Amino acid sequence: MRKVILSSTLLLEEGTFSMRKVDLAEAADFARDAELFCSHETVRILGINPDTARKVCGGYDEALVIKPHNRLEYRREYTLAEIEEIGYDLFIIKKEEK
Repeated sequence: MRKVILSSTLLLEEGTFSMRKVDLAEAADFARDAELFCSHETVRILGINPDTARKVCGGYDEALVIKPHNRLEYRREYTLAEIEEIGYDLFIIKKEEK
């Protein structure tokens, strides 16, 4: 099973997907063994530093997405307190069996 962390709610291939909102504890548990494809500062809420190398994700079985309530400024580094002040929602997207 391929688990990834993405910067937005992207469906990268054909298929049927489901998406559900999760809490921070479940997101942090998911992130422990997920591959990072997110350069957004929002991953700091999970105790992870943003990815500095741009990588391309070709598909996944499950993806964690941290969606901030407001658009973040490009190339700005945010503190954890600033991210919490902006607010965010956490989602897990799952590819359903065919």
